[in-house]
Amino acid sequence: NPPQKSGPCGAAYTKKKPTIKKPTRTTETTNTLLDLILVSDTSKVKDADVMDFNIVNSHAPFREVKIKQDSLPWINRDIRKEMNTRFKLLKSYKGSQCSTHLWNDIKNQEIE
Repeated sequence: NPPQKSGPCGAAYTKKKPTIKKPTRTTETTNTLLDLILVSDTSKVKDADVMDFNIVNSHAPFREVKIKQDSLPWINRDIRKEMNTRFKLLKSYKGSQCSTHLWNDIKNQEIE
C-alpha cells in the first residue's frame, strides 16, 4: 500500500501517480500528454502504454470547419425555406440536367 500523508486539515490522503508517462497527442510541432490517469497504487496497473493514433488520424483526420454565423435579421423562416428549395434545385440541376425546366422557372423568381 502507498504511504498515507496528512493534508492541511489533518485528513489522510494518498499521493496519486500518473500512469501514462508518454505524450498521447503528437502533431508536427508539439507533443502533449492530455490523457491523465491517476492511480494511488501503480502495481495494480497491468498495462498503461500509449496507443498509436496514426491509424486513427489516417481514417479520421483532423479537419477545419467553418462556424456558421447567425442568420441575417431580415431572413425569416419562409425566406430560408425558399432559399433551401432553390439551392436543392440548383444541386439537382448541376448533377443531372434533368430538372432544367424546374431550375429555369425558379432561378429568377423573387422571394417575398
